[in-house]
Amino acid sequence: KPEVLNLRAGPSTTQRIVSTVRRGQYLRLLSRKREWVRVAYVDPQGQGVMCIGWVKLRFTSPMEEETAKILRKVLMAMTFDERNFE
Repeated sequence: KPEVLNLRAGPSTTQRIVSTVRRGQYLRLLSRKREWVRVAYVDPQGQGVMCIGWVKLRFTSPMEEETAKILRKVLMAMTFDERNFE
């Protein structure tokens, strides 16, 4: 598998590259279209900017369930904002 994966605007290698993803980066699955998956991730070099794009499914692998549970808890804690309860 490659060290860097192109995140594309659409599910095709002819679509423009919107960002790149390094091996080991956690991706959130949004949808699937044949052999492509639409994913979201927070770009660590982009100062927390969320990137959304398409990658080939064969270059991804599911994470362990325990890791997924921990990440969900962290994401929930990070998205909590007391201003929402004023």
